[in-house]
Amino acid sequence: MKRYRSHRARRTARVATALCVTLLSGSVLSQPAVPAPAAHDGQHDFDFEIGQWKTHVRRLLHPLTGSTTWADYDGTTAVREVWDGRANLVELEVSGPAGRIEALSLRLYNPAGRQWSLNFASASGGTAAINDSTSLSLASARSASGACA
Repeated sequence: MKRYRSHRARRTARVATALCVTLLSGSVLSQPAVPAPAAHDGQHDFDFEIGQWKTHVRRLLHPLTGSTTWADYDGTTAVREVWDGRANLVELEVSGPAGRIEALSLRLYNPAGRQWSLNFASASGGTAAINDSTSLSLASARSASGACA
């Protein structure tokens, strides 16, 4: 604590301190509020994929066996927006020496959780898990040529 020689000096210091505090608090309070940045909701996270694409797929033929034999496929992927951007549908059609792959992928956006779910089905597999209790049958999408996936 600083020592002052007179009562007058002490009083002047208190008034100066009070004036500084008042001025500073007034200037801080009068500053325009800076709005907080809006939270990123994620609904447009996959918009970059919308369109027609040339596709190259490389698939391990015997996964989890130690095999290093790969199959290469070339074809197209079509991605389109569904439900005003709250979902997108991916259609994959590729073929190669090991056969043909036809697949669908459905991404669904949950605005409450700000998360995407990814659901996949192949024409040869016939089903797609939509959630824990439901599955969607894709038996009509089976390829007559015996597609492999």
